Amino acid sequence: MLLQSNVGLLSNTDLTRIEGFVRDARLAALADPLARDVTRPVIARLSGIPRSRADAAIERWARDQDPWLRRAADLVSGA
Repeated sequence: MLLQSNVGLLSNTDLTRIEGFVRDARLAALADPLARDVTRPVIARLSGIPRSRADAAIERWARDQDPWLRRAADLVSGA
């Protein structure tokens, strides 16, 4: 996956785009790698305000009606 190989170029501002990809994925084979292999590493290397904003986005994902987004939030959080 292109995002996985370029995860070092991504920041908290890319989470909106990733959210759209997760919503459209509708398959664990697509959504899970976006959470585990892209979103989790992006968040792990953030600090300060970018990290706070990313954490807020993931918390929002966890409360969303979309089951794929909630699943992604669980995987990012390590649940």
